[in-house]
Amino acid sequence: MIQLGGVDRSQTSQFQLWYTLGQVLVRDERDDKGIKALVRAVKESTGQPEGNSAVLELAIAYVNQSYDMACFITLLRFLRSAHPLHANLPELDSIRGHALWSVRDIVKDAFLSLAREQHAKNVVDPEIQMGLGVLLYSEAEYDRAAECFQAALSINPENAVLWNRLGSCLSNGNRPEEAIGSYRRALEIWPNYTRAVVNIGVACLNMGAHKEAVEHFLSAIGMHDGSGSRAPSKAIPRGVKSNEDIWKTLRRTFLAMDRHDLAERALAPDRSAEGFRGEGFEF
Repeated sequence: MIQLGGVDRSQTSQFQLWYTLGQVLVRDERDDKGIKALVRAVKESTGQPEGNSAVLELAIAYVNQSYDMACFITLLRFLRSAHPLHANLPELDSIRGHALWSVRDIVKDAFLSLAREQHAKNVVDPEIQMGLGVLLYSEAEYDRAAECFQAALSINPENAVLWNRLGSCLSNGNRPEEAIGSYRRALEIWPNYTRAVVNIGVACLNMGAHKEAVEHFLSAIGMHDGSGSRAPSKAIPRGVKSNEDIWKTLRRTFLAMDRHDLAERALAPDRSAEGFRGEGFEF
């Protein structure tokens, strides 16, 4: 049974419960379960002030898992809900059955059109910039996507998701040092943001800083099983197993270090982050 510590269910709407759970799961690298929670939140979102934000976060969760078609359709659903009076927004049914690239172009054109209208009025809408950034990221337009996330951050600088997405753009755009700065800012805002910890590890791995990469991956695993220095007391849902992908990336890092002994230990059924603390890793 997944629970959210510190949440009074009797005083919280079904929408807010599912939305909060979805946000925490996605930030904790548990995207499949996070998506299910966010889908439920969207179903309960009628009349909720944060309803459109939940739709947008669902789109981002989809792209995290490379569910691109679901992401693009969800972004269009967000536009139709948040900006129903914007001209020439396509109907959802009109794009079903189209090729992936076609749907992406249709949705991107709609976001670009609205962003240009807002720019002409000196308006920067962080949600529109976030959605556009996600679309550009999906096309590997990392520099342009980074500009969108930076624009959104100029309005909403305390949004950890935006900082993390900016970091991903910078990392994929061969700017790992800048990416790490963005990930660290995300962690300042949300200290239990497991995804940002993992992303720092990936950036370190790409720079050849293998020991630092291992320490961040072990820290993320510790956050999952409650053994790491960052391990939260209440913010992370209980009853969900640790993310296998982090262990796979950790094992790949050990192999890059020519530490086949540690790579084998990362496969053991009784593996834990604590088991590697005696190998000189600090986390």
